[in-house]
Amino acid sequence: MKTPSDPVFPFVASRRQFIKVTGLAVGAIALPAWDCESAQAGLSLSEKHDLADIAVSTARRLGASYADIRINRYRAESITTRERQVQNVSRNENFGFGVRVLVKGTWGFAASNNVTAREVRRVTRQAVDIARANARFQRKPVELVPVDKAVDTWKSAFKEDPFDVPLDEKIAFLLAINDAALKIDGVSFVNSSMSWVNEQKFYGSTDGSRIEQYIIRGYPSFTVTAVDRSTNDFQTRTALGGPQCMGYEYVREHDVVTLSLIHI
Repeated sequence: MKTPSDPVFPFVASRRQFIKVTGLAVGAIALPAWDCESAQAGLSLSEKHDLADIAVSTARRLGASYADIRINRYRAESITTRERQVQNVSRNENFGFGVRVLVKGTWGFAASNNVTAREVRRVTRQAVDIARANARFQRKPVELVPVDKAVDTWKSAFKEDPFDVPLDEKIAFLLAINDAALKIDGVSFVNSSMSWVNEQKFYGSTDGSRIEQYIIRGYPSFTVTAVDRSTNDFQTRTALGGPQCMGYEYVREHDVVTLSLIHI
């Protein structure tokens, strides 16, 4: 018995990125807002449903027995500090969609970063054309079993979205960790950082499924090096608990400064 495959297809993405390496303090860094060049990343759930309907109806009209569309937005932010300086701040964002179709038992796929109704129709036609071209080399047609539709919206378990927290506040938090460590005798070097990832995924198919996911992951990190100048011996310790599927409460609801210093 065969079931629908679910490969991870890359899609063409629109990206905006900013990187700064300097000794700037809090309040001196200006980053672009969290939206893609086309400002399409703020699509509502109903708009995504409409685009899914367009992809599905277009694919069916062109002879596809199955079709699905994925509209994905990925955001990532990373802040790195050393002692009393900001070393690096970066943001990047990917946004786009991909359409997969099954025509005469053969897969076809196409994608774009221009998320509009007109582009969805064009990309769906392109995916069908690719499937028809691939059919010449398909030795055994793909067969899908019927599945029940799934309509749901799901968010990972987090209390506070880190992408809603001002950048200055995040930088101030990291510099406070560094400052606390530097007050301890022997501590010469301190590095702290935090990285956040947001995945927004929408899926719609000819089965009637419409699923939206919103996922947050965070990774704060802290490393301190103490040096004994009399012996030139040094010890390095890394604290904090590693990557977690948590929001900004990961650092806000824990006394990270105290927990970090325990390890020095």
